[in-house]
Amino acid sequence: MEPTFTCVPATACEAEWAAFVAAHPWASASHGRALAALETRLGATDHSFAVRDAAGAVVAVCPLFAHRQARLAGLSLPVLTGGSLLPSGPLFAPALAPDRLPRPLVTAMLEAVEARAAAADAALVECWYALTLGDAPGTRRLPLWPLRAHGIADLVRPGLAVPLGAGEAALFARLASPCQRQVKRAGRDGLRVEPLTDRARFVASEPVRHALLGDDAEAPGFLAAVWDTMVAAGACEAWTVTGGGRDEFITVATVVGATHYYWLGHGPADRRPGAANLAIWHLLARAEAAGARWLELGTIDEWPPRMAGITRFKRTFGPEALYAIGARRVRRPVPVALIGVLEALAQWRRARRAAGPPVPDGDGA
Repeated sequence: MEPTFTCVPATACEAEWAAFVAAHPWASASHGRALAALETRLGATDHSFAVRDAAGAVVAVCPLFAHRQARLAGLSLPVLTGGSLLPSGPLFAPALAPDRLPRPLVTAMLEAVEARAAAADAALVECWYALTLGDAPGTRRLPLWPLRAHGIADLVRPGLAVPLGAGEAALFARLASPCQRQVKRAGRDGLRVEPLTDRARFVASEPVRHALLGDDAEAPGFLAAVWDTMVAAGACEAWTVTGGGRDEFITVATVVGATHYYWLGHGPADRRPGAANLAIWHLLARAEAAGARWLELGTIDEWPPRMAGITRFKRTFGPEALYAIGARRVRRPVPVALIGVLEALAQWRRARRAAGPPVPDGDGA
């Protein structure tokens, strides 16, 4: 007789969810319910669910949120994701091998996801795992998503993560020489890293973040929401590089599980030299001292130019290039394809503008 499984809303088993995540060796801050509090604060609908076996024990948790994903000005898609802010895929009990999950469990979860997607009228369903799960890259932990027969596509995307565990001296030696010099210079110039414990001070830095990110900045109130949910719950820590009476660079990193994640960072355009280097170096040393095995630095982005510059900066900290595994099911192909074409056209136009006018043949005289 095949085992039976039942999916229940996360709101109906909050304590069990928390215990399951706390005991799981692959769990991260994005699996905790603090993320749900943040997502809903920002307008998403929480569709997360847990799976119970026949005995009533929780054997899987699945963070899941419905929101409208902005693609282009005036256009957006209703989507169902494992998290729009942090990577978070389904988490199964350690005794269940991801590549040999019981068929009734997979069926129950797929039916639960589809029911929630229908309720949200989602154009697509998508989730991403982190680059690392526990002490190993995710590609060693998980098979590529084995659900093609159900219309679910495998996805991969590259990212950067710094391995930890060899000690602070070895960690510093991984830094590129220019980065090492900047960290040392920041120290000589009197810059220091302090925990940021004042909510008002943290929230007041939002204009600085908007100036840095421009059109890519989050909606007003984002930093207040991050503080009230993730930081207040202990899922994240906020730090500031200070010197000369102002915050030179503020960071937020998740601090749950074997992987810490550099999530947010911003500072004024005229910040003092080495401030950002010192900020990220502190996160590395902090994660090393805490016994973490990785510090994730996020995805590898080559466009737009500003993001390409950030990727080059991250590479100076000696990370490894890893792949995150994800999955996507398109429920409404036409609007998804249309927006994809419009995005590609917009990117082409931005690239043309960035390149400037065409260079004439010959010497241009």
